[in-house]
Amino acid sequence: MSIKDYRLYSFTNMYLSSIQKGIQTAHIVSDMSALWCDNGPDPIVKKVFDDWADIDKTIIVLNGGNQKSLEEIYVCLELFGYEHSLPTARFYEDQESLGGALTAVGIILPIEIYELAASMRGIQYDPFTEGITPTTRNFINALNKCGLAN
Repeated sequence: MSIKDYRLYSFTNMYLSSIQKGIQTAHIVSDMSALWCDNGPDPIVKKVFDDWADIDKTIIVLNGGNQKSLEEIYVCLELFGYEHSLPTARFYEDQESLGGALTAVGIILPIEIYELAASMRGIQYDPFTEGITPTTRNFINALNKCGLAN
């Protein structure tokens, strides 16, 4: 497998401050590292994580909406990640701090996916994407609904 351009996309809870969104994204990176860095269950996913961590390191922090929205996004990205052997993570804050709230979910994406998402942004129907799976279409739609966090 050749090295690709990867980006980690973090979807964060809209009710957090800017600095908290960054900290919650750091929790996503830490959880991915703990799962994939040493002996993760899938060597392909481990390679994607390692390539991102060693070479790319780019992080995009998005506004993922409220708790319900983050849960829905996580379902999409987990299915998509599984289908395409990509690392995913979600982070729940502890009970004492935020009552166990889901504060961030994340996935590492290859260039082909974030470029496809960019090409589909704002387009109701795209005849060039007929070959993509429903899982991919659902994930890209979820990705494109989220703007940059502020």
